[in-house]
Amino acid sequence: MLVQDRLEEVVLDERDLPGVSVNTIGVGTDGVGDGVVSAIPHSATHPSACGPVASALAGSSRFTPVASVMRMAQGASGLATFYLVSYRYEDAVRVVDELRTSLRTCKAFTSSTLTGGAEKVSPTGGPATGDEGVSFRITGLMKTPGKDPIQIPESVVVIRSGSTVAIFNAMETIPRADIYPKVPADIVAAQVKVLSAGAHSTR
Repeated sequence: MLVQDRLEEVVLDERDLPGVSVNTIGVGTDGVGDGVVSAIPHSATHPSACGPVASALAGSSRFTPVASVMRMAQGASGLATFYLVSYRYEDAVRVVDELRTSLRTCKAFTSSTLTGGAEKVSPTGGPATGDEGVSFRITGLMKTPGKDPIQIPESVVVIRSGSTVAIFNAMETIPRADIYPKVPADIVAAQVKVLSAGAHSTR
């Protein structure tokens, strides 16, 4: 279980993936994406069975984490936003298990934690890295006054490494129906390697 300072130390950088640019993002407790994300109850989502999916998009779950960071990484293969969320070990296992279960039935939802909800929720398999994980894609719905919601295709990869859950999100910045961006595999692999080793690469 990684406390806040230790979690911030294992965010990937150029030692782990040459050429990568990693920037702070989000509010957090320090205003730069560092700090504990809030637990989100399933009741914040309709239907509640989609709660774990909606929470994952916010880097959260119904379990209270110990620490978290939010970053944006740009590499040669693309851009991803990601969360690293440290839990008690038992809770980290439950986070992934509940998300996997939710993806079996969740197809669309609205949530008080999102600006409009999502549709076309579809699991896309389990990543072959870390201790376990799931991946999925959705079409996010962004509400606009007096207009139909803007559809935003997103791809998400969630991986557990020990007691840390890493959530990677790639979003289509110029929305095109049914064309989903890929979460950069090199960014995922590099970050999970740091988490697994508990230290940066020594190239």
